[in-house]
Amino acid sequence: MAQFIADYKQFTGHDPDSWYAAPAYDGMRILAQAISAAGSLDKTKVRDALRKAVLKDSLLPGGVLKFPPNGQAVYPFVIVQNMPGGKAEIVYPKNGATATAIAPAP
Repeated sequence: MAQFIADYKQFTGHDPDSWYAAPAYDGMRILAQAISAAGSLDKTKVRDALRKAVLKDSLLPGGVLKFPPNGQAVYPFVIVQNMPGGKAEIVYPKNGATATAIAPAP
């Protein structure tokens, strides 16, 4: 997380102001890992390497990002609740929550 924050701040000039950049950051990290493993920029070799790649220090919930043969990213889902004042809070999973869910709605 600290490296992401430092990289984000260096690129934008300010601290992260939402979680939206984290999935893109991890996407590029796992792509770089796959390119390195493929030893090539050949799209078929990179695709095949992505199927085997596992990013174990992912910023995403669960801390792991990988792609099975169907190509869909495997990681736990996130539930975000819109809050008063235009804010949004992560309410699930608990290890990544920034607030407790309010039901039926705030």
